[in-house]
Amino acid sequence: MVIVSIKTYRPHRKVKKGEIYNAVLVRIGDRITRSGHIITNCTSCGVVLLNKRALPLGSRVLGPVMKELRYKYHYKILSMAPAVI
Repeated sequence: MVIVSIKTYRPHRKVKKGEIYNAVLVRIGDRITRSGHIITNCTSCGVVLLNKRALPLGSRVLGPVMKELRYKYHYKILSMAPAVI
């Protein structure tokens, strides 16, 4: 979990510039070593914004998410993602 501030946004959306949200990292642009010496890495970083009740603010997730979200009980994000790596 991280705390983020909105720097840029699209007009007519739920978020506005300068607002502060909690977010969950779903992709990290760095190498991750898992058990069994399996190394995974992504080309970009990605976060999902959360509301006050720790539910996703949006209705879809673009791109794959890491399977470590399962251990942190973010099942809603896992179900919205097109792929889990």
